[in-house]
Amino acid sequence: MTLKSNSNLAIKFAFIISILSILLIGFQLFSISKTGEIYCLNQGCKVVEKLTNIPSNAFNAIGLSFFIVLATLLFVIKRQTKGRKIFLFILKCILLSSLAAESVFISYQLFVAKTFCSYCLTIFSSIFIINMLLDFKQFITGTGIVMAGIIASSLLNYEAGMLPTDQNLDSGTYAVKTCSDPSKTLYLIFSKDCSHCKKVLNALTGCNQCEFHFNPIEKIDEIILPGITPEKYYDPHINIMTLKLLGINEIPVLIDKSEGGMLFIKGEKNIISYIEQHCFGPFPTLKEGLNNEFQLNDGVCSLEEECE
Repeated sequence: MTLKSNSNLAIKFAFIISILSILLIGFQLFSISKTGEIYCLNQGCKVVEKLTNIPSNAFNAIGLSFFIVLATLLFVIKRQTKGRKIFLFILKCILLSSLAAESVFISYQLFVAKTFCSYCLTIFSSIFIINMLLDFKQFITGTGIVMAGIIASSLLNYEAGMLPTDQNLDSGTYAVKTCSDPSKTLYLIFSKDCSHCKKVLNALTGCNQCEFHFNPIEKIDEIILPGITPEKYYDPHINIMTLKLLGINEIPVLIDKSEGGMLFIKGEKNIISYIEQHCFGPFPTLKEGLNNEFQLNDGVCSLEEECE
């Protein structure tokens, strides 16, 4: 087999991978239009999606356009001999630029989100393999760009700037439930898809002696409890970053905010027990209220996996 035939075979495989990527992204756009969510093998996709400013359908549309351009260039390179070097040079530049961008996305998942999106990794793998198939020099250059991006990102302190200084938990509050003269201010960080979170919310349908701030980890379009008015502007990213900074990877989490500091209660049973003791009856002392609340992580949903 000649060098030219090897090159044509590599271009053919690269074209097939780009077509498969187009089909995959097209499926994701269809899934978003039907369900409002991307299809993913793990919960990491939802976590990463919540940390981005661009809507998932727009992000996927950009990716679809990118692979259409790749497929078009590969098709032209495979079919034509005239101007082949120019098209190949353009293709290589686009691939190296995309790998530089992907190194940022990978670093973001590794150092900020602290979880990996299987769908994102599939797209990255497609670009990496296409780049590798062109030639050995392109493979080495692309690998170097990715490694340089990840190494450079590892030297940065992301935690220092994860939460803007002008924002706090109130900036992530979706709604507030207040009855007459509340004696405590509590923040509930939850997800609408978490079964344990739903049980905690069900325990708050009536009136009590606490003011509850509901801080979801995603945007919510429906009314989660009767008698509350959702805020027009709130940022779920604040709530995710709060948990990440504290090293908490499960929900629901209840935060008791007072002048003396903050108390964190994690898990369905612990939270409901705390609410019953502090919001529906005489207040016990701090020691009495915390007898069993932190012994077990019962009734939690992971931020990174589907909750049963």
